[in-house]
Amino acid sequence: MNLNDIRTMSDRELNTFLKQVQRSEKRVCEKCGKFILNKRTITVRKEQTTRTLCMLCENCYSDMLDFLGIADVEF
Repeated sequence: MNLNDIRTMSDRELNTFLKQVQRSEKRVCEKCGKFILNKRTITVRKEQTTRTLCMLCENCYSDMLDFLGIADVEF
């Protein structure tokens, strides 16, 4: 969905759309700004707590790993 589609919505359609976005698990990629379904969450663990730094889409996550010259390890 693009911004022009949102601009042409009626009040009822906009309210329904916003409720769907709020309920969904979708996130926005911190780097490219696109909505993402398969997110990669970058977290930091300190003692007993975990803090989320950012969420990236698959492409931006892959680009970051290539830039850093490291490989992802699946647990």
